Amino acid sequence: MPVTSTDSSLNGNQNAGRPGRLWIRCLWAALIGLTSFALTVHWAVRDRSDALSVFYYATPAVLIGVGALFTAWIGVRLRWPKVSFAYTANRVMVLAAIVCLGEWAMVDFRWGSNEVTPDSIKIMFWNVGRGHIASWERIAKQVHDFDADVIALTEATSDEVQTRDYWKSRLPDYSVYPLQEGLVLLTKGSAVERLADSTGGLCDYRHLSVTAGRQKFDIILADVPASTLLVRRKPITALYSRIKTQAVPTVMIGDLNTPPSSVWFDEWRQDWTRAWDAAGSGYQSTWPQPLPVLALDHIWGNRGITFQRCRCGWSSCSDHRPVIAHIVVNKAMDSERNGVIENANTQQ
Repeated sequence: MPVTSTDSSLNGNQNAGRPGRLWIRCLWAALIGLTSFALTVHWAVRDRSDALSVFYYATPAVLIGVGALFTAWIGVRLRWPKVSFAYTANRVMVLAAIVCLGEWAMVDFRWGSNEVTPDSIKIMFWNVGRGHIASWERIAKQVHDFDADVIALTEATSDEVQTRDYWKSRLPDYSVYPLQEGLVLLTKGSAVERLADSTGGLCDYRHLSVTAGRQKFDIILADVPASTLLVRRKPITALYSRIKTQAVPTVMIGDLNTPPSSVWFDEWRQDWTRAWDAAGSGYQSTWPQPLPVLALDHIWGNRGITFQRCRCGWSSCSDHRPVIAHIVVNKAMDSERNGVIENANTQQ
């Protein structure tokens, strides 16, 4: 009998050290290291470092939280002794999962809906995904159904949809402004294009003066390339250098391919407000559908714009969700602009 007991003990030790279990322990250790690194970048570094910026964008709070939870689950299955570093590390993973998922819930979700006044202007921005997911007919019908006063599209790259005739035949109530490079503006009022630029090849943008619903304001429509080789610091700072001097009510809209938590938007927030931050409702992440985890599509306004409501719609026509905002123009800033124009005319 003692011999049998010894054999059982030996078999137990062999099972504890079998290659399969060792492989799981190595995986757990690697996940601990990766999650710890992701937490450090997410909370301390963000995208200040160009070398780490893509990693930061690829690891939003929700993914870190899910990863930490998965790591903790593996640790529980391994049944570490309670008095060990591994057991403590696993408890830290549980705490990290709770904190990250809590951050995601508090930042990306807003409950309730703000009231909008009758004089508000409904603006919709949508990256339509180059027509890869749905036909242009389906996309045009979806655009029509959103029934916004001003509609801005990016990645409308087909030659067909870059014509006035295409949109006029499907949305006859709108004035159509094909702006090339996949950009299109439609409005129930009128618009005048003021500037077309590519910020030195970093991003395409168009600057227009729009009249809609008896309100006048400028729109800057931008599209930052999605390339992982492009450091987002460059187009975001270049774009801000163009818009920061706007002395008239202005809305900046576009697919900036950069989440709003980026450090490069900190300067924007000194004088500009993001629609979701001011009046968001629902879930803000816009990409990738059908399970979006990043808010890459933006609507911003300077002090001449007040946001009354902002939400993101749902559509199976693109890998991006549309962003919809209700705005009113700040009359004080509009009057100030008119006064400057009148003074300039008087001096002439």
